[in-house]
Amino acid sequence: MNTVTSKQVRADLPAVEKLLKSGPVSVTKRGREIFTIHPPVGKWTAPDFTARAKRATGNKYRNVSLLEGVER
Repeated sequence: MNTVTSKQVRADLPAVEKLLKSGPVSVTKRGREIFTIHPPVGKWTAPDFTARAKRATGNKYRNVSLLEGVER
């Protein structure tokens, strides 16, 4: 695991990003680890709010368009 100081993170973030590509980076302050940065696991996808609403409300859910009836 690579180790950098909190000062290095503020001063040279691109170098820390390069270290992060090779694995987790431990950030220290005054010789003590304050946190660890892990590389991203996968691509982030937005949650499906429509499906969540349908599960929570059952048949009461209605798909509403905010632009319904608005002329362009």
